[in-house]
Amino acid sequence: MLEQLTQPFVRREASASSGLGLAVVDQMVAAMNGTLTITARSAGGLMVVLRLPHHQDEQQEENTDERDS
Repeated sequence: MLEQLTQPFVRREASASSGLGLAVVDQMVAAMNGTLTITARSAGGLMVVLRLPHHQDEQQEENTDERDS
């Protein structure tokens, strides 16, 4: 069931949502070379971990280089 949470239009019967939320998040995270992990917790509920790689653009790098000089 957890694998289905990031599939488009998968939702609980009682839900009024479109079922697109986690599917969109998963695609955006993948496009940024990140990961989205969903695990069931023994105490109940889910743990969702979103990891994105650190990125420093060229402008930030130039500013950092100037301060270091």
